[in-house]
Amino acid sequence: MSATRRNVLIGLAGLAAAGGAWAMRDAFGEDYGLLSSPGAAEAIGIAYAAEHGAPDLASIEAFLKEASDDAIAERIVTRVREDFAAGRIVQVQGWFFSKTEADLCAWVARG
Repeated sequence: MSATRRNVLIGLAGLAAAGGAWAMRDAFGEDYGLLSSPGAAEAIGIAYAAEHGAPDLASIEAFLKEASDDAIAERIVTRVREDFAAGRIVQVQGWFFSKTEADLCAWVARG
């Protein structure tokens, strides 16, 4: 089964709900795969918009369209790392996410 752009994004957004999956993968050097949890991503996106205001969905769409389907996952991972390095972190219901993770969750929640 080939991964569609939306499935990849939903899976990556679901990683945010897994709290620490990126760190585990990096620490252990294993491929944990995508944690596909669109329900969790949607819940985070709704809470994020409620707590911080609606993100600019047009800029999220533009960011996503800048990469090919094959490169989108790496582009998101790079942006998330850049967010953490630059302090672009948001708190949603007590959890800390990169701005990109939170924006992607909001994008998933938009339906």
